[in-house]
Amino acid sequence: MTKTLRVEYSPELSGLVGLYGFGRDPLGSLEKVQRLHGDAVLFGQFKQKNVIFSDPDAVEAMLVGRHAEFTKDLFTKDLSLLLGTGLLTNEGDAWKAKRKLMAPSFQPREIAAYGETMVACAE
Repeated sequence: MTKTLRVEYSPELSGLVGLYGFGRDPLGSLEKVQRLHGDAVLFGQFKQKNVIFSDPDAVEAMLVGRHAEFTKDLFTKDLSLLLGTGLLTNEGDAWKAKRKLMAPSFQPREIAAYGETMVACAE
């Protein structure tokens, strides 16, 4: 069964005011707009329209089931000048090859081995 998400505009994330607020408290900003506008939030930055999805089924569909239909945003693509061509900046077959190399590190038993460190860093 396919769920339909209603996309709502967020003035809280849009423009310079939104960018400033996000920069001061990224997680708090995202929590606030989800609470106010739901699981699909539209906002604008620098003439670009963006949508943030927080619905787990929608995220899975984009990252797994329908990933070929989506491309990286211009900001992320431009990061390749600074970061090189890795998982964050690559797309298509180049991304698949790098993802396959990384896959063993993301198996449950591997993640469990450094889980305590991740929790300590998050806290």
